[in-house]
This record gives sequence, structure tokens and C-alpha cells, in this order.
Amino acid sequence: MKRKILLIISFSILISLTACTNPQPEKDKAEVEHPDLIQVNVEARELLTRSEEISNMVVELYGIDDASTIIFNEDAYIAVIMAFDQEFTDELKNLIIHQAKEKDALIENIYVTNDEKIFRQIDDIVFNLLQGESYDDQVKEINKIARKIKK
Repeated sequence: MKRKILLIISFSILISLTACTNPQPEKDKAEVEHPDLIQVNVEARELLTRSEEISNMVVELYGIDDASTIIFNEDAYIAVIMAFDQEFTDELKNLIIHQAKEKDALIENIYVTNDEKIFRQIDDIVFNLLQGESYDDQVKEINKIARKIKK
């Protein structure tokens, strides 16, 4: 008799424990609080950091007010805004290419332009990436920029 009671109690405890457990794994606290927030993955963050370092280096050159860079595969696309009364010359373009290659040895090809529209496009892409969009979402725009700069 005691055996039956013990068996029934054990069985009821087992069932209640099974029924009360959460079968889904717990989500990360940040994921629960902000489900629409996307983390920038490590590779994208590294590419953005490298891009920003190149842009900062280019802005330090005389005659350049602003620069925006995007790295895609082994290519870097750099757009610059020239200072007032400054000219974008082949010499300056070659200097930017040389400095960028020194700054980041992983880059094989560097393309430079002073087109303000391309500057805004690159800047928008970088902004979108910083907001958590993936590089995959930006490939089409980056390829458009690449075609324009390579002309």
C-alpha cells in the first residue's frame, strides 16, 4: 500500500514538474527588450572600423573637408569633398591611394572620386550598416557605386 502511494506521489510530482517547465530556451535579455534591434556582426564591424580609419586619414590631408569610405571584398571606395578653392588632381588622388594602402594592407584596389553624389551614397551605406543592416542588403548599392567610380 505504501508502495502504491509513494508511486502515485512520485508520478504526480514528475508530471507537475514536466508541465511547469518552459520548453523554449530563454532569449537574450537585449533581444527581449528590443526585438527589432539588430547587432552588427563582427566582420561588418571590422570592415566599418577599417573604413572609418581610412576616412579619418584622408580628411587629415590638406585640401579635403570630408571623406567617406566603404570597403567591399578587397576593394575600397573613397569619396572626398574638397575644401573651398581646392582642386582634385591626379596627384592628390594618387596620394590618397598610397596613404590608404599604407593604412590598410588588406585592400588590393582603391578607387577615389570627388563626386558629391557618390559621397552621399557611400555615407548613406555606412550609416545603414551602423544601424544594423547587413552588407548583403547593401550589395546592390555598393555595386552601383563601384561601376560609377571605375568609369
